[in-house]
Amino acid sequence: MRHGQATRIWVTLQPAADRSVLFAISDDGCGFQPGSGHHDGGRGLDNLAQRARELGAVFTTESEPSHGTRLQFTFTPP
Repeated sequence: MRHGQATRIWVTLQPAADRSVLFAISDDGCGFQPGSGHHDGGRGLDNLAQRARELGAVFTTESEPSHGTRLQFTFTPP
């Protein structure tokens, strides 16, 4: 909310048929162009990616200027 100027946030926790679990956070905020380095200028997304790797999850980011952001973590059991 601080950086994305979101008014709504959705949190999803969903099991998949392959026993993986999807955890996602989406918002209706201002979004950003992934890979441009023009998000908040901090290391927040890098830190989330590192933590996901440490937990054995796959972290993906989807965003587009003026169309919000979706952060997704996919956990697959060993």
